[in-house]
Amino acid sequence: MGGNLLIVTAIVSEVAREHLHPMLRQLGDDAHFLGDQFSSVSLSCSENIETAKKNLGAHFQSIPEPLAILMTDASDGFGIIAGEIKEILDRHQHTSIAILPITAEEEPASDIVTVLHTRTSISTDIKKNINAVAIRLIHLQAPDRFFSARRVANVIELKSHYRLRHAVYKTLDYIGADKLTVHSAMEIDGVDRSSSHLCLFERYLGYEQIVGTARVIFMQDHLPAYVEQNDGNWTDQLLGIDGPLRAIAAREQLTNELPVFHSQDLNEELHEAICENLNCAEMSRVIVSPQYRGACLSTQLIEKCIQEASDSRVDRLYLECLDKHEKMYADHGFLTIPNKRGKVVSIGCTMIPMVLHFPLKDTADALESKQQNEART
Repeated sequence: MGGNLLIVTAIVSEVAREHLHPMLRQLGDDAHFLGDQFSSVSLSCSENIETAKKNLGAHFQSIPEPLAILMTDASDGFGIIAGEIKEILDRHQHTSIAILPITAEEEPASDIVTVLHTRTSISTDIKKNINAVAIRLIHLQAPDRFFSARRVANVIELKSHYRLRHAVYKTLDYIGADKLTVHSAMEIDGVDRSSSHLCLFERYLGYEQIVGTARVIFMQDHLPAYVEQNDGNWTDQLLGIDGPLRAIAAREQLTNELPVFHSQDLNEELHEAICENLNCAEMSRVIVSPQYRGACLSTQLIEKCIQEASDSRVDRLYLECLDKHEKMYADHGFLTIPNKRGKVVSIGCTMIPMVLHFPLKDTADALESKQQNEART
């Protein structure tokens, strides 16, 4: 049996609350709607994230073996809220929170999103999705389960990295028709040879599997030796078994240029990097396997990428992200490059650019200066 579960809501939309809260309370009256998976199940309904955070904090402070599911429609779900509740996780160790976003979109990006349509579909979705997330919480909370992010150690791990990217991007419709049907089922592009590849590993009962990916792309003039010797050679080996994919990756190669410079038209940034010999890099392909989403595991990948860049003496670390993830990356010190938006190379999805300056104190100073300027205006 699992721990003591709190289902807490932060539903901003009045229309959504009118539909959602009565149904949740009805489910809450049924002590067995989650079976016997938890020692206890309680419900707390609120209208904003601040109240929800207080309720979560009180739950984790006073209840033994606490677990929680946060259901919210606040500002795009994962990206905003993940940063908000990270401080709760930092304060209360050995706890788990799953985020269940609520959206009115017809085709949500996540498989654990409750979609608001009609009373009937809401009721069906709520019960199904809460149960699915509850099972994941129990799965992630197992005492012998451990998650860690690190660089890939061999060609076999890199192959698993590329295959997870392909599987997830296929469901998100981020892969072009030419890559969709490659027999190796790997997602490799023209800059993977100059990238350090990271994975999030789950270790359980002596078995280790990859449940997340990320990469740090380097410019050729500042390519670390270990990337060329390991990631570059291993990528060549894997492309050697898939001729069509090798041809696609060759077409996507960039000459001493990060994808973000190309897709976001950052000519001034590129010119400055070349003139001042800045060591620039780019973080991308930050992915968590669908069945592990909602537990803030991507934070480990982001922090590992930042460490990787710092260890490689990077001056600026760029990324491209969806608007809804802007706050999450801002919480890690990234600054949004204003008035820029473009289609990501080899994906085609429109995103915004952000940058992290090293040493990290520079980013803190830049962020403080930006906030002071905004306050004056």
